[in-house]
Amino acid sequence: ATPPVIARLSSLAKDSNTHDAACARAALASFGTRAALDALLTLPAGPDTTRHALAAADAWLSRDASAAPEVAHTATQLLKQSTTPSDRVEAVNLMGKTLTLSESTDLLDLVSDPEPRVRQAAVTAVVRSRNPIAITKLAARWPTLSNDTQIAAISAVTDTTGLALLRLALDSKDSAVAIAGIDGFARIEAAGARIEADGISLIPRLGETGPLHDATYTALARAQTKELSSLLATAAAKEDKPVAIRTALLALLGDRQVQAAQPLLVALCKSPDDKLRAAAFQALGLLPSSTELASIIELSNHAKKSADQRGFRKVLFNAVSATANPTQATELLSTALTDPTRTDRTLFIGALTLVTDPKAEALLAQLLTTPVAADRKNVIRALAAARTEGSLRLLQKVANSHNADDERILAVRGCIDTIPLLDPDPKGEKQVEWFRSIWPLASRDEEKAAIIAAVKNISKPGNATKRFLLEFASTETNADSAAANENK
Repeated sequence: ATPPVIARLSSLAKDSNTHDAACARAALASFGTRAALDALLTLPAGPDTTRHALAAADAWLSRDASAAPEVAHTATQLLKQSTTPSDRVEAVNLMGKTLTLSESTDLLDLVSDPEPRVRQAAVTAVVRSRNPIAITKLAARWPTLSNDTQIAAISAVTDTTGLALLRLALDSKDSAVAIAGIDGFARIEAAGARIEADGISLIPRLGETGPLHDATYTALARAQTKELSSLLATAAAKEDKPVAIRTALLALLGDRQVQAAQPLLVALCKSPDDKLRAAAFQALGLLPSSTELASIIELSNHAKKSADQRGFRKVLFNAVSATANPTQATELLSTALTDPTRTDRTLFIGALTLVTDPKAEALLAQLLTTPVAADRKNVIRALAAARTEGSLRLLQKVANSHNADDERILAVRGCIDTIPLLDPDPKGEKQVEWFRSIWPLASRDEEKAAIIAAVKNISKPGNATKRFLLEFASTETNADSAAANENK
């Protein structure tokens, strides 16, 4: 890009031949020198000249950072000459690049520009500059900015230099701005920023509904700041907070796997408030159990509603699975089963199937031989609801026993419902093996139809699945007819 070359191109750029002029202007814009930029600035004003001059100034800045003040001045002048929104946005973007290299704050005059794209580009450039002076001045103008401009500014925040703007957004009465602020907190936290205090300031938003609540919950659930967990637990323990916020906090303790919160959750499982109690049971069920099994069993007295009982089931099963003393677990569950005041025998029967103690299986076998038919059926139903390998083995024994037909049918049905839940492999080879073992025990076409339907439902059937269906294809028609009759 010697002076003669630039002079020649400058001459061509003024040529009446449109093609030659366009090529010359593009060449000058690519040089990235002050001389090439000056050549373009001498051309008649117009959109084409503006675009190439902006490109030339950008190329010059890329090659020489010390050119920032002159580039900023040029961009400001070109902004005044620009007649189209796209050119004005490009000028603003170029001005923004100089903010990291000089103290220019001219962009602040554009944050209230009537053209949305221009003002959004202006605040984006200010925030991305990480220039503390410019960002502080932008924060001072925050109340005067339109919602779309505030959202554009927040969306540009990637680190703690924009914290002041995030805090302003969080206090906004406009839900879209507030959500953008919450997402901004999550974004900078994911990038490594510590937000303990700011995370706590999000808690009141958990009392909101809809997208605002969801954004707050997601941000707090995904935050990696470990210290935040203890702060959330402390907040959840405060009885003066609204129940809606406390239940959300309890859910967060479960999702964040806050082991230290177990004593709090156990205590709140006894709460008189239905929503708080259900949330505590649900959260406790998400944590690996470190609470004494006896204390967990005692909680069954407080599982009053169906929501409590669903959570208690997982809590109980986790505790039994984690116990280091299977013999003691058998004794505790046996005592619970013999307590005439308990109405949740089904859960304790299911929990027994998880205990790796011969006495537990013996106790279950004993329960299955009780002389009262109604009691035996209740035990079979409890085993079917347990959905464990231990319960599957016992159900198979019942299905293969000399029990009454209705009891054996109940057991087969329990096997059919349990098997798909025990094998996560999409090929389902273990499922097929289990289904093959219970096929001879299915005395009715209805159960055979259910087995075939379950095998067909295997998501990625392998050779074992295909062989099973081929082998029993002759019974499929009858089974399908039986299933259709059963559904009528």
